[in-house]
Amino acid sequence: LCMEMYSRGLKIRVKLLGEDHLDTANSMHNIALLYIAMDRKKEAELLYLRALGIREKQLGLSHPVTTASMSSLAGLYFSEDEYSSAEPLMKKCLLGEHNHQTRMLGYFSDLDCLAMQSRMKSSDLVGSGLNGELAATQQIWFKGAVLEGMNRRRIAESAMASTEEGREVLDQRQKLKLAYQKGFLEEGSLGKKTQEIESQLSRLEKQIASSQQRDGNSAEIGGIDLSEVRGCLRENEVLVESFRFTYTTGGVSWEDRYSTALIRNEGEAEYVAHGVAEPIEAAIYDYREAIINSKRKLSNAKRTSLFEEAENTLYRLFLSPIEEKLSDGDTVIFSLDAQLHFIPPAMLRDPNGIPFGEKFDVRYLTSGRDLVKQIPRGPGDSNGRKALLVGNPA
Repeated sequence: LCMEMYSRGLKIRVKLLGEDHLDTANSMHNIALLYIAMDRKKEAELLYLRALGIREKQLGLSHPVTTASMSSLAGLYFSEDEYSSAEPLMKKCLLGEHNHQTRMLGYFSDLDCLAMQSRMKSSDLVGSGLNGELAATQQIWFKGAVLEGMNRRRIAESAMASTEEGREVLDQRQKLKLAYQKGFLEEGSLGKKTQEIESQLSRLEKQIASSQQRDGNSAEIGGIDLSEVRGCLRENEVLVESFRFTYTTGGVSWEDRYSTALIRNEGEAEYVAHGVAEPIEAAIYDYREAIINSKRKLSNAKRTSLFEEAENTLYRLFLSPIEEKLSDGDTVIFSLDAQLHFIPPAMLRDPNGIPFGEKFDVRYLTSGRDLVKQIPRGPGDSNGRKALLVGNPA
């Protein structure tokens, strides 16, 4: 019955609106979802392709609706192990989401940007695709980018607001931002009015960016890519970009997982799978509870047992697959994600009782982008900046 109703709706839309209308593409996409549920994937593929063609033509590559189409089609190819067909779509989807995010970070509110990030599917794509290089690219572009952009924007705006000229620029930009949002939502990023406003906004943003340059914070979030991060890694350094994603199984079911992209200064990034998120996150909860003992009020013996079991699980599922890819003398730079932020990888002990931090030099970053922006590591090359050490002597 559902298929019959959807098919009738598609015929009506084609007749009244034409085959290239966005509403027609929506009907095609919905019918493709039904075909997948019925395991008629070849028919679903044809409709996905038609819907994607319409959306890319009408909205452009960077529109979220277009990237959603790419994500759905790539997911279908992944479920059929057709990686050669899926990866070109995955690359286009990544680029489209990156371009869209760059615009959003500059011209939309913090809440709008966070909502946009929550709808992005690129991490699910690269996770399901098992491609280390694309996973690394995705993490460098997107991990923490919204919060970082919000902080930079506040710093620059605060500096400008201290002068009358700066306040005038900010007032003008606020008016243009509202007009841009309206045009973007009504006619998309390729609309004439939207592009005209974007050009005006771009000029104003350059004025704000100049204040960032004076503060030594000139690198644009959208401008840092994987090659720049690689260039900041020394020969024995390995950047561990871990991420949580939703894995598509068979095109119709999903499960949350963790994976990692290992990045060195040469060669392609390696993909490391950690498996389903649930046992990892359960072990993280037990590990922390054994230390804090805030809810269960366990005896010392039970706390020790719980701690050791959780530690063994975390080492086996998270660190062991990474360690297999490392060499003696490597410096491991962790950029963690989701619940992994709540554990100290360097302190976790292997089955022989040796902490990971005794086998490798361990460092931590919020994102691999920090390597590009951090204080130079050469002796005497600090650009006049000073380190601040904060401690609790009690």
